Amino acid sequence: MIINGGGARSIATRSDPPAPDYEAKASNIDIKVANAEGSVIEFLDAITGHSIATRTLDSVGRAEAAGYKVVVKGKGQLDDTFKISDNAGGTGDARNLDAMILLQTQDASGPNSGGFREVFDTIVTGVGASVLSGDLSLKQLKLQKKQLWHQNFEFSGVS
Repeated sequence: MIINGGGARSIATRSDPPAPDYEAKASNIDIKVANAEGSVIEFLDAITGHSIATRTLDSVGRAEAAGYKVVVKGKGQLDDTFKISDNAGGTGDARNLDAMILLQTQDASGPNSGGFREVFDTIVTGVGASVLSGDLSLKQLKLQKKQLWHQNFEFSGVS
């Protein structure tokens, strides 16, 4: 956030990312305090400087325009400017978390492979089947060993 203007003040702001239908629109927005009371803000296209919307802050400092919901805490002075821009480095945002959540349902290994949840379920089922098959083979081999042991003693004449 960049604040322009003079004087001592404390201002905080919070913005939510734009809704999906606004993603194709301007992602770099300037918010400018448009009146001396600090109760009216203007959403501006950061590149062209054109006004997108003018909003009056509600009683808790909220306003919404161009897919952005902002909360301004404190009192801004006329012409104070806040910049909302893409976080190019991804530091502090939820991009990785969003991508991991999408991997649960999106095809992980190509078309129709299923998301990670389905792939994991398939792996666990395969491992379970292998373990069960190994247990059955072990039981069968133990029975064969016992039979061979009895046959060996029958041949040698010991019961």
